[in-house]
Amino acid sequence: ILILANSDNEEMTKEAMENDADGIGLVRTEHIFTDIKDIKKMVQLLNHPDEELERKNLSRIKELQIKQVKDILKENPNKPIVFRLIDFKLKEYLKNYGIRFNSYHDEEYIKNLRGAFILHDNKNILATQIEAIFEVFDGTDKDINILIPMLRSSYEFTYIKDKIIKLSKKYNLKSLQIGAMIENKEMSNDADELAKEA
Repeated sequence: ILILANSDNEEMTKEAMENDADGIGLVRTEHIFTDIKDIKKMVQLLNHPDEELERKNLSRIKELQIKQVKDILKENPNKPIVFRLIDFKLKEYLKNYGIRFNSYHDEEYIKNLRGAFILHDNKNILATQIEAIFEVFDGTDKDINILIPMLRSSYEFTYIKDKIIKLSKKYNLKSLQIGAMIENKEMSNDADELAKEA
């Protein structure tokens, strides 16, 4: 039996390793957003800004993601690490920080805009996050384990997985495993189909 810990940063990883964890079972990558300015940058990306603002905000997200990966690897260089891709809970950020979002989106859309929905509909956010992780692991002997959160269908998983695999071809990676998180009734009903792809 492996006992794995959740971690968001260097300090949490250090504590887990000091307490003999067998690795990090869940890196919550959306927790790179600790500053209101960076949260607003992510919200701007979901609003589909002009190319210049998109480029600038994606660059900042990549910088934050690289730092998180490096910090966790620093304290856990040898044991397993599983990265959950961004599950940015837009509705919570809008409520907690009073950030404005495009008014033409209804409440149901905003509530559901998280996890795989974001990654599927915003390919540049997906590519930026994956490239940040791959750049840190490029040329190392560590395995990469990735989980896709809040899926709505097996098709969505396959679409995102194929994008990740395509991006991986540019890097010298030891191995890459891509898994799915089943977190709702729809995916429970689709589990058999999902098992063929995950």
